[in-house]
Amino acid sequence: MPISDFLQTVIRIFIQAVMPAAVCMAVGLVIWCLVYRKRHPGEKIPLRQVIPFALFLAYLGGLVTVTLLIRTTGSSAVQWHLFYAFWDAWNHFDVHFWTLYLGNIAMFLPLGVLLPLIARPFRRWYVTIPAGFCLSLLIEAVQYLFQLGSADVDDLFCNTVGAVVGYCLCMAVLSLAERKPRRGAAYGMVPLLSAAALAGVFLLYYAQPYGNLADGPTFVVDTKKVEWVAHCDLSEEQREVEIYRTEPFDHDGCLAFARAFVEKQGKTIEEIYNYDDSILLRDPYEGFSMTVSLASRFYTYSDHAVDAFDGAQRDDGQMTQEQLRAMLLEYEIRLPDGAVMTYDGGDDPYRKGWYTFTADQILEGDTLLDGTVRCLVSARGEIGEIEYNLSAGTSRAAEPILSEAEAYEKLCQGKFAYGDVFQFLVETKQLSEVHVLSCELDYILDTKGFRQPVYHFELEGLDPVFVPALRERIGL
Repeated sequence: MPISDFLQTVIRIFIQAVMPAAVCMAVGLVIWCLVYRKRHPGEKIPLRQVIPFALFLAYLGGLVTVTLLIRTTGSSAVQWHLFYAFWDAWNHFDVHFWTLYLGNIAMFLPLGVLLPLIARPFRRWYVTIPAGFCLSLLIEAVQYLFQLGSADVDDLFCNTVGAVVGYCLCMAVLSLAERKPRRGAAYGMVPLLSAAALAGVFLLYYAQPYGNLADGPTFVVDTKKVEWVAHCDLSEEQREVEIYRTEPFDHDGCLAFARAFVEKQGKTIEEIYNYDDSILLRDPYEGFSMTVSLASRFYTYSDHAVDAFDGAQRDDGQMTQEQLRAMLLEYEIRLPDGAVMTYDGGDDPYRKGWYTFTADQILEGDTLLDGTVRCLVSARGEIGEIEYNLSAGTSRAAEPILSEAEAYEKLCQGKFAYGDVFQFLVETKQLSEVHVLSCELDYILDTKGFRQPVYHFELEGLDPVFVPALRERIGL
């Protein structure tokens, strides 16, 4: 499997930091050696001091480069929710989010290792750990003041944890070198417990029967000052629902599907981008692109060679359902008989030419079809774009879910998804009363391909939010 674009970005950032790190080390060593020779004329420069100091200088140069110098844009906002990044990584559970979270820990691990080696005072935990905290706080403050990246309380926490783990690793090795095994074992417990906790998180994910909801709650919204008013009936009925699964693509299967689809249209693939959750194929010269999601099997195909991207060249609602179904069959898209076609155009010029087929939980044998297929049609009757968001799942189990009343209680407690804007409105005192207009059971594909039940709540004057409905699940 080719290395993902995200990991390529990480490697590229590391390469950018190498030169500043080398320059910082070289300049710092020259100054240190000059000072040492002046204070200790005729003595040899002690390598035991020089090597850790050189590594420390290189580390500082790289750290400043990665966290500040190569950052060009950012936000003046501060992320105050502790463990927001952890729950975000848990919900998505892919390389991208875990690298962001664990990378902040790993970034400060060398600091905890090197400080005790360059100066004996740093062999005291109450010196090194506050030093790591203060350095991280300084970086976050600079990012906030100059809008480089974003200030985040999770970064501060993770950086400090990294300094703690690095310090304990270093002190464990030094204690063993000094033949103090008991002290070494005590220090070694922290890295071991940290590794065990991380392994436990991954084992827990793979052991649980279902995946996580990528857009699930990442923090508990503060709703203490909000009054909730329900304008819909909320049932207390306890019931079970069928859980269906769509088998996710692996990387090779996804690439094979995308290649076959594109080549059937007579296109030549010039560029392939391998993301952790999707694959992008395109040819900028022929003007086509195709993105396929590994987890859901959803895809988007665009062909700019078709005159459908200029509003004047789009179909104005003249296509019949039979005509469009036949056209989609040429792309090997067979729609269920119960799918309903609508023309999205109306008076909106941006939606002109768009048709949508909607399959609302249509059961064909053992397969449940649910979702939409949208396509953009030109005035000449050619398809210029396809958005395939139709899931096909087979039943795996029946699971108990929360009642509507229980889900509403979680809503009032702030345990719902998409709470960022809601939290901002509460903090700025723009929201003190929330009117709940409806509660509907819906389904969302999780990270393992299962259709998990959620309750969607429509809120007056606000965007809809959802509460996970499975009674037995891990998360907020």
